[in-house]
Amino acid sequence: MITVDIRKAQEADRINLSRIIATGFEKDFSALTKDMDKVAKALCSGIKIDRFYVAQKGERLLGAAACTDHTGRAVYPRRADLRANLGLIIGTFGYYVLCAEFMQPL
Repeated sequence: MITVDIRKAQEADRINLSRIIATGFEKDFSALTKDMDKVAKALCSGIKIDRFYVAQKGERLLGAAACTDHTGRAVYPRRADLRANLGLIIGTFGYYVLCAEFMQPL
């Protein structure tokens, strides 16, 4: 039997959470870039750690789940980070697309 621990995410999980999100939505993000490391870096600072739980086996994160409601979202796109990692044009376009998806009222 495989034992997996479920716990609240911690600040140290931030980069791995962003990688999990980038990989999980790779099909969607691939419209912006094929490089999911760039996507992960672009999302990293906008992750609200307190909204996430992670599944962990040993030192490895296996997955994550976020709890959002009308008081806040789990990820907030940041224009400067998207531009820095995806370039001025694609980053700006990505910001508006992600805001339409991530910032809609629940």
